[in-house]
Order: sequence, then structure tokens, then C-alpha cells
Amino acid sequence: MNRDKLKTQDILVLVLAVITVAVCLLVLIPNFSQRNDMAAIVTAPPTPEPTPEPNPNEELSRAMLASMGIEEKIWQLFLATPESVTGVSPVTISGDGMQAGLESTPVGGLIYASDNIEDEAQLRDMLSGAQERSATALFLAYDKNAGSSHVSLAGNMRSLGFNLGLSDSESGLLYAAPYSDSIALDGLYAVIVSDDAVESDGGESAESESESGEAERTLPFFLSYDHVTGQLRGQNGWNGLILTPLLTGGVEGYSDGELAVGALLAGCDMICAPDDLAAAGQAILDAVNSGEIELSRLNESVQRILFAKLEAGILQPEAVEAESASESET
Repeated sequence: MNRDKLKTQDILVLVLAVITVAVCLLVLIPNFSQRNDMAAIVTAPPTPEPTPEPNPNEELSRAMLASMGIEEKIWQLFLATPESVTGVSPVTISGDGMQAGLESTPVGGLIYASDNIEDEAQLRDMLSGAQERSATALFLAYDKNAGSSHVSLAGNMRSLGFNLGLSDSESGLLYAAPYSDSIALDGLYAVIVSDDAVESDGGESAESESESGEAERTLPFFLSYDHVTGQLRGQNGWNGLILTPLLTGGVEGYSDGELAVGALLAGCDMICAPDDLAAAGQAILDAVNSGEIELSRLNESVQRILFAKLEAGILQPEAVEAESASESET
């Protein structure tokens, strides 16, 4: 009897031991699995963010820039009057004079005024003729402040051949953008810096008297590095084109050469309508050769101009690729 009782107790102890082990396993195994899962989460490499698709126009603009000589790059910086390119006034046709002018001074664009316009057919022929005679596609703009034209331009600019519109803004700056089918701006990509004088911290004009008693020159906004590069590029984050105001008539106290060099050093990309185009271009060439303007600074603006033309459809990718292929063959 005692033996049977002992056997029963042993069996019960064994059963309890088995149950205890089973319960422990049920508790420990999920926790272990959970810890492994957590470890996997902690040690798993982060999922990389998708790489943005490269803009093909960036590569095309770089390829075109690489194919250009120094002087060719410099002329791309100018949005010039047709008179300063041809030496004829007023220009109403794009013939041999325009051909010769664009070969010697291959500017980035032309800006026309009311004196250049006789009628709609003549305007179309003049603008299309200028494009055909330019090795690199031109910006073609109209200076609405130089008098009104008797040809109706409103809502008709793009179909006539203009591809760059200038518009006043509430901020006092001018904006430039490609024309859409109406007068509305389509795809803002350029700002034209105000020609107001830079103000000092005291709110007064930068104009002052020198020790000799003579008035020193005022510093226009577009010649101020702090304003153009510091504010527009830096604080405002503007990455598009920056143009000077129209320089027709000059700026008191400055030569056209000083204005061109100063604007580029300040951070502007295009110099608009200087009276003496040749002097302005020569001044930039001299500044590049002397090291006053670094080649990288020149390249920065020229690539931005070419990129803007590609983005706006003014410069066709096929033309760039064909030119690059021709360059590689030679």
C-alpha cells in the first residue's frame, strides 16, 4: 500500500514538473521571438530615399557650355537692342546687317521698341529673320516703356515671334517669363532687378560726399552683391535668371563697361540694353582675362541662360545635340 502511494506521488510530481516546464516554455518562447523581431527592426538598414530623376536640360546646357569659347559665352550675357548689334537705327528688317552683327556679337537676346515695328507682317519677318540668323536661339523681348506700337501686341506676342515677356510687379521688380498664348506670364524664370539706389542702414541713399566735396556715385541695386546674391539668391532662394534693368541711356557716374562688370560680379546673369554693347562686352572680357571675374562665375550665368532657354522651349534639345555631335567630329 505504501509503495503504491509513493508511486502515485511520484507520478503527480512528474506531471506537475512537466506542466511547469510547458508553462515556462509558453511564456519564454513568444518573448524570445519578440526580442528577435525587435532586434531585426533595430538592425535593419534604413530604406534609401528614391533618387530624383535628373533633368536632361541640365546635362544639355552643360554640354553646350563646354562647346563655347570665352567670347561666345560673354555675348550670351547680353539682351541687346538690335541697333547696338547692327549699328543701324532704327532696325526694321533682319538682313545682312543683322547676320553680320550676330556673327561678331552673338548676343543672348534682342529687345525691340516701337520704332522697330511698322506693321504685323514686317514684325513677324523681322523677328523670325533674327532667329534664323543666330547660331544660338535668341530671347526676343519688347520694351513696352519705349513707346506704344500701332500694331496690336496684347494677347498676340507669342504668335508674332516674341518669347520673353516683361511685367511689372507689386514688389517693384520686373519679371521676365516666356509668353503663353495670351499676355499672361507662363512659367516665371527670371527677375529683373530694380534700378533704385541701395539704401544704407540709416535709410538714406548710398550717395555721399567724398573728402574733396564731390558727390560720390550712388550704387544701384543691380550692382550690389549683398542685394543680388545675398538677398535674392541667398535669403529668397531664387535660382532662376537675374537680369539688370534696361540700361538704355546709361546710369549716371558709370560707364557701360563698369555697369556690365559690376552687374556680373553682383550676381546678375544678363545685362540688358547697354548703349555701348562693344565696350560692355570688352570690359567683361578684360575682367575675365585679368582674373577680376572668375571663369566659374561666367560659366555659372551662361549655363543658367542656356538652361532657361531649354526649359522654355526657346532652345531646342535637337539643336544642342546636333551642335555637340558636330563639335565631336571636328
